[in-house]
Amino acid sequence: IMTITIQKGSNYPKEQLIQPLTNLILAGFEAKFTHRFFTTDEAQTIAYALSVFLASEKANNLLIAEKNGKISGCLYFITKTDGSKLLQHYLQQSLPKNKRLKAWILLGFLSHQPKANERHIDFIAVSPVFRGLGIGGKLIQYCQDHCSESSLTLHVAKSNIGAYKLYQSKGFLVDKDLSSLIGRRMTGIDDWWYMRWESFS
Repeated sequence: IMTITIQKGSNYPKEQLIQPLTNLILAGFEAKFTHRFFTTDEAQTIAYALSVFLASEKANNLLIAEKNGKISGCLYFITKTDGSKLLQHYLQQSLPKNKRLKAWILLGFLSHQPKANERHIDFIAVSPVFRGLGIGGKLIQYCQDHCSESSLTLHVAKSNIGAYKLYQSKGFLVDKDLSSLIGRRMTGIDDWWYMRWESFS
């Protein structure tokens, strides 16, 4: 029997999260990190720094999916009150100065500043081994079921048809059409949808 459970990251000791999170972040973002700015090794360093930051400081904003006891996916959300100064501290500890600024620019481009009463899904990642089992849908559903803000938003690359269809099936509607030349140069992706789901509870 296949069992998928979703829990908050704060239910785990951080040591248990760091390596699985690093792998998930790399699975989701390595192509964007290495498109222009970083080598594969540097992308691994950034993914590790990010996962230490999330496990140590942002576990309440983290949802962890397990399939049959194995961490198989994660979702990280932010609200208006979440600052990014702490992340700077973690990157400073793990990257040389010349790479720090590039990481900051890239992560700054990929991040979003939520408004009041908005919860933004900053990223969602599922291990390649566990894709196609509905884990992404379960993570989103959990986020919707426990959303105390009035709207839930996310960005999706227009080329990512599978993800777009998943979000649509969960009631997300396209709010804005975004395209960016800077984005294309930095990540290789130039066209994005900004999607929104309204909570009517």
